[in-house]
Amino acid sequence: MNVRVRIQFEPPTEEDWQAMRSLAASLTNNPESVRVSADAAPGWLIAEFTMPTEAQYKALPKIERAIKFHAWNRGDSTFSFPYTEAERARADRRAARRKARRRGHERDPKEKLTDAKIDELVLKRRSRGRQP
Repeated sequence: MNVRVRIQFEPPTEEDWQAMRSLAASLTNNPESVRVSADAAPGWLIAEFTMPTEAQYKALPKIERAIKFHAWNRGDSTFSFPYTEAERARADRRAARRKARRRGHERDPKEKLTDAKIDELVLKRRSRGRQP
């Protein structure tokens, strides 16, 4: 699973950059997946990496412990589990299927939702979210 850790330093030093790399390296299952960069917000550094897939609630204590150990001089921190594009597309298709069932698009039991119909519903949902 993908993990993104944002930590605020005042101001970030080379030692803080190394701490972020160490933090990510201690949690990752793939050392090549580790990326550390500066955030658009001043003072924030971002570490992105992959971890073995497990329930997010089980990963939280591991991430919190690593943050306390490696970034002890932090000001603030956040972390998230962003979807890959494939995971996002799969979640959108599942949501479109559930929504179509609730709205009665499958009134005829012989009629099934096709991939084309699901893609059409997903595109409608996405375009509706972008309108002001």
